[in-house]
Amino acid sequence: MQTVSAAGGLLTHAFVLLGVLMMLHPAKCFVMRSGISVTSSSRLSRAGHGAGRFYQRNQQAVSMTATQRPLSTAAPVTTEIAKLNYIDFNPATDTTQNTPVIIMHGLLGNCKNFQSWGAKLVGLLERPRRVFAVDMRNHGASSHHASMTYPDMAGDIVAFMEQRGLGKAVLVGHSMGGKVACMTALLHPERVQGLVVMDIAPVPYSVVDQTNWGETQRIIEAITKLDISGVTSRRDADGLLEKDIVDPMIRAFAVTNLEKDEGAAGGWGWRINVPAIHKGLSGLAQFEVKPGKDASKAGLKFQGDTLFIAGALFPRHTLQTLPKAGHWVHADDPAGTQGAVKMYLDRAECP
Repeated sequence: MQTVSAAGGLLTHAFVLLGVLMMLHPAKCFVMRSGISVTSSSRLSRAGHGAGRFYQRNQQAVSMTATQRPLSTAAPVTTEIAKLNYIDFNPATDTTQNTPVIIMHGLLGNCKNFQSWGAKLVGLLERPRRVFAVDMRNHGASSHHASMTYPDMAGDIVAFMEQRGLGKAVLVGHSMGGKVACMTALLHPERVQGLVVMDIAPVPYSVVDQTNWGETQRIIEAITKLDISGVTSRRDADGLLEKDIVDPMIRAFAVTNLEKDEGAAGGWGWRINVPAIHKGLSGLAQFEVKPGKDASKAGLKFQGDTLFIAGALFPRHTLQTLPKAGHWVHADDPAGTQGAVKMYLDRAECP
């Protein structure tokens, strides 16, 4: 494990976990070190493999507050701030003296991806903390919105905190959720005590330099064009996706987002907001902090190329590699990630 410190910066400390193979372009490896980041690598097929195994393991019961809404393939627009469904890992002991933790999943995921992982983490911590796992907007049981940008989702997290009287939080994000954590820290540094970002960097991705991102696009395209009007089970949907998504584990992960409509209409529908995700996908590949008001509020400075900016944004960080992990680091090596996050949260510097 390597620790790098520098004066200044938006956060008190940042942490990075990596798997064996870097998912990022080599030129952007240092960028990944901006923020508490848990990273690994490997191809998306490996990510799907880990995701499938992890989904099957999420059976431990915890307290959950759900946002009820009808299943739909349309893109209903509600309010600007999303109502986030969440899991509250409520330890029996007093947690009011220590900063809470908010866990955020990746694209096509939901808070249940961290259900058993989060419950285990709560039990490991030497200092008890309130720990939440949320469904991001347009995912899981959270509300649907036409817009899906990182500033949108950062605003959702801040609103979630305000609704629960949380002054600051340690943000833990995997993949897309990691970028949300970074954006929240940049736009709302006064609300972020620390960051744990799993297998993502706050940099732009493209098909040209990121093969995995091209695969992500193909998966979203396949889901978008899938006709589910005649689907009677997830197995049916899996068969229809087989032509466009070869890896069976990725298909299995994708169709977990299909749920049976218990209403009068019957049939199956997507829990995720497919049109909004498809429309916003190109923006999710980027990481842009808008100039002017946003940049001024966050106190950002343009320092030159991306590598230099990344180092300036999160100058104090710890880098840790998990040899057993692929992209789904928390699924492939739950004990390793739990131990790393425990180490970070139990430090005296993280109240």
